[in-house]
Amino acid sequence: MKADAPVKRYPFLLLGIATFGLFLGAGLVSDAAKTSELGRTVITVLRVLIIPLWLMRDLEMLLGFGNWPGPVELVIGFPFLFAPYILADYLLYRARVALPSLSGPHSHATYERCS
Repeated sequence: MKADAPVKRYPFLLLGIATFGLFLGAGLVSDAAKTSELGRTVITVLRVLIIPLWLMRDLEMLLGFGNWPGPVELVIGFPFLFAPYILADYLLYRARVALPSLSGPHSHATYERCS
């Protein structure tokens, strides 16, 4: 398996994980960094990228995940945060299989048909 295979197979999930990491990192930086030009730009981008995670967390609260014991909520609720990204990756994969022209000449779907 090539090193870039996970990037091609799970681009949305990797985006979600990177966004979550940036979100955690933005909370740890000092107030001086938040007021800098770069800090304001990063926080603005994060406000847009964090929307799917925020919506899933709201859905979890509506379903009552917030009332569960901490370890159970972590095991079940945390992966649930990334459900929109996993669904987007699955839909992209299905589109690439159904429409090989979307995948390019070296895609997974083209490789499967050739072998």
